[in-house]
Amino acid sequence: MAEKKTITRQQLAGSQGESFVRERANAMGFMFSSYGPPEAGIDGLLELRDPESGEVNAKLIAVQVKTRDDGNYPAETDASFEYLMDPKDVAYWRESNIPVIIVLVHLGRREAYWKNVDGGTDKGARRLTVDKQRDRFDETARDRISDLCVAKSGWGVWFPTLKSGESGHLNLIEVVLPEYIFVAASPFKTGREALFELLATEDRPPDDWVIRGGQFLSFRDPREEPLEQIIDAGSVEEMPCDEIAFPDDEADERNLIELLRRTLGAQIDGLLAYDKGRKAFYFPAEPEVIERTYSYNSLKQKASSNVVKKYERDGKLKYVRHHAFEPRFWRMGDAWFLSVTPTFVFTWDGFKPDKFSAGRLAGKKQREFNAALLGQFVMWRSLLTDVGSQSETAELFKHGPGREQILRFKIIENLNLPRGVPDDLWRSSEPVSANDERQGRLAV
Repeated sequence: MAEKKTITRQQLAGSQGESFVRERANAMGFMFSSYGPPEAGIDGLLELRDPESGEVNAKLIAVQVKTRDDGNYPAETDASFEYLMDPKDVAYWRESNIPVIIVLVHLGRREAYWKNVDGGTDKGARRLTVDKQRDRFDETARDRISDLCVAKSGWGVWFPTLKSGESGHLNLIEVVLPEYIFVAASPFKTGREALFELLATEDRPPDDWVIRGGQFLSFRDPREEPLEQIIDAGSVEEMPCDEIAFPDDEADERNLIELLRRTLGAQIDGLLAYDKGRKAFYFPAEPEVIERTYSYNSLKQKASSNVVKKYERDGKLKYVRHHAFEPRFWRMGDAWFLSVTPTFVFTWDGFKPDKFSAGRLAGKKQREFNAALLGQFVMWRSLLTDVGSQSETAELFKHGPGREQILRFKIIENLNLPRGVPDDLWRSSEPVSANDERQGRLAV
């Protein structure tokens, strides 16, 4: 008697699992196309589609479906479970030129969960931990799945999320230059040579000036003590800032950047300290008490931040965290801007450098999301733009060296984005290293 053909329960379950995935994908507004047999580790393709406009942009995600009828997953609890991927599948998926997700379908429960296959842990990056709430394969996953279609190399190509629009905040503030700038000849070829001359008679000479090739440049009049010692007083010219501040020569532009940085440093000297290693300004500790709170106007209301905070263990001081920012000046056309990159400085006791600061900073940044970074930027923006007003910042500056606030800063209006940007996308690293001293002109 001839052996009859059969279709196993596993084959039926696999077909039902793919149908279930198609149903859920369609509910998200996406399209799911099954390969059908044979396949080597990818069951089909998910094509992203805007459910409102119907627009498609050839954005594809490969999908592997794993189906079970009943029973529990490994290490399953009410909140999560684990899934161990096949090592051959992992090796295969790593060669993919498009994102790959795995969808775990439980037919008995009418449930499905998904994970990016790049999220594996343990040896061989095979173990996935599935959060039953966060990782459901349903309409709540639509934006996170869309986020996968961002190129990870180069500057990135953004596929619009399906969230509604939101306001965008640039980490820039506009620099309002003074009306005049002073140019003079100097008997010294470099600023280093001139500084040695000043230090012979002054313990803390002003340093908001530059000298390159025997030419002096500053926003302050050098004919007053002590700067007259390092210039030829008869050569001083008071020129309109617009004629000097936007040069065509790259070397002259670098001189302007250095002058802006030095002038900013002079203005906030006495309020903020400077970390040479990180090239960052930070709030110094208060004597004896160490900790410090700064109040400012946030986006919607009055706010405050613990800008210097102690971390203790078993009653002993372990280290101190200081809010800080890395300044960079940029020219855009005929305007200058200051980019404010929030960061942190760590010390042992509020004053002595912490030799483990790099590790603490890396751990801190891994836990920082867009909302936290935005809050820190708004704080620094408030501090810099409030100079000269009747705010708490102005009061803080009065306790500094009492120098005139030459540079002013102006808030840039928010951008109205047609689409919201998911928080996960803001965790990418900036394309220019924070330790790179090169600065320049941004394209507009």
